[in-house]
Amino acid sequence: MKRSRHWGETKPRWEWEKTKKVVVFAIDDKLGILTPKVIRWMQELLDEFAIPLDVMKGNLEYSTDLALVKKTLDQSIRENKIDWKEFEEKLRKVRYMGRTPYGVVILVDKVKYQFYDYKIPNEKRAYYGVGDDSGYVILRHTHKEAVRHEFAHMLGLCHHVPPRPDCIMNWECPTPSFCDDCKRKIAEMWQDEIEGR
Repeated sequence: MKRSRHWGETKPRWEWEKTKKVVVFAIDDKLGILTPKVIRWMQELLDEFAIPLDVMKGNLEYSTDLALVKKTLDQSIRENKIDWKEFEEKLRKVRYMGRTPYGVVILVDKVKYQFYDYKIPNEKRAYYGVGDDSGYVILRHTHKEAVRHEFAHMLGLCHHVPPRPDCIMNWECPTPSFCDDCKRKIAEMWQDEIEGR
């Protein structure tokens, strides 16, 4: 797949897409009620672009991985905030051991969790969630625009700089729709998978 890293780093890819699976974990039990709608909106996005991935619940089907994901997240809390860079590094180590090879989406309590504020040029503070094309998303908010925006990061799209208010890949997720440029980029990045369905 032809992709560039979302955060501009040059780490090796996890190649999570080879599993053709994305697994959604609700870290707190009370968030389980939100899982079906998050899965539905992610699957709608995949169907929109004909990307051959399956999205599934993780809490029951992957319960041993749920415990590992929770532990990894807990170890990535800094100053009472999720350090998403540290989480990525820890999850990368877990994957090197052969665990969680698929795309990972985590629902967290927006009251309990915030994100550590990295000062990255041209980046605004993560609020709704964090997504990265290395194969993970952490969602504090589960409204449709936030889900589609962060999942699109996982699929390889970046924020618009300068902003484009007509596209969901703008910072504020002003619309559930993608601009023509983002549609073209997704089609190009996932061309091999789409054609090989």
